[in-house]
Amino acid sequence: MDTINRTFVGVRVPAAQFGQIEEKLILIKRKPGVDNIRWNAPSELILILASLGELGIGTMASLRPVMQHISEQYAPLELEIKGFAGLPNMIQPRYLYAGFDGPDIPRLLDLAQKVDRAMRPLTPYPDSKPFHPHLLLGRLKTENETFRVNLGRALKLVEQPSMGQWRIDHLELLISSASTSGIGYTVVDQAYLRG
Repeated sequence: MDTINRTFVGVRVPAAQFGQIEEKLILIKRKPGVDNIRWNAPSELILILASLGELGIGTMASLRPVMQHISEQYAPLELEIKGFAGLPNMIQPRYLYAGFDGPDIPRLLDLAQKVDRAMRPLTPYPDSKPFHPHLLLGRLKTENETFRVNLGRALKLVEQPSMGQWRIDHLELLISSASTSGIGYTVVDQAYLRG
């Protein structure tokens, strides 16, 4: 029987970048009422270009040449991790994320769309959400209106800092696994941007 894995195309945040993100997260962590957040570990920080659903090993193998072909068409991307925001909205967010900025954002959006279009015929149950470039940083541990309002207030009051430049020079085919310490990602394959 083929093992099923939750599969993504994305890029893990480099370890050096995490220090800058952690330094800026202090701006939010010091705000009142935000002690109910489960902060993502460095291993959970990933820019997801496409969520492909639950796939078997055979299907993942068929995605490798597709990812390689797409990566050959794109030059490396220069992005800036910048600012904080909340999902599903800024009034009562459940999740906290960092956004992206920079002149390569249109190329990033185009790359994500191309990955999604190329992979969709090969994946039976892909995620249908539109791509929104972000790094998920944390989520509320307990769901209630007070905690959501507190997080929303903290996000509105905090400055929107830069967390450094990030040069993305490859794509990764990743599978996720959950444990008591959080979600971990394993790289199945990678393809360098050579365009």
